[in-house]
Amino acid sequence: MTEVTGAPPVLWGTSVVGFGERTLTIASGDSYPWMEVGFAPRKAATVVYLMDGFEERADLLDRLGPHTIGKACLYLKRLDDVDLAVLGDLVRASMDAGRTG
Repeated sequence: MTEVTGAPPVLWGTSVVGFGERTLTIASGDSYPWMEVGFAPRKAATVVYLMDGFEERADLLDRLGPHTIGKACLYLKRLDDVDLAVLGDLVRASMDAGRTG
């Protein structure tokens, strides 16, 4: 992720590794600093946080390999089973969308 984002890894909380920083505004109107992209190793899967969601990323997701998704989370059971170049493209697309949106 450092290669794609150009940012060093930073620990956000106790278990999330984030890259880059942006201002996140929540429904209440409050805003705070947050990572642009990140990941967290969990027991069931590695969670990849991509801030723009997946609605426009079906082509990349089809080529990624085994995964499941949430609103802005990508769940990968085994990194060895996914195409890391495609994962890089997903990270890059999320970063670009966050920087221009």
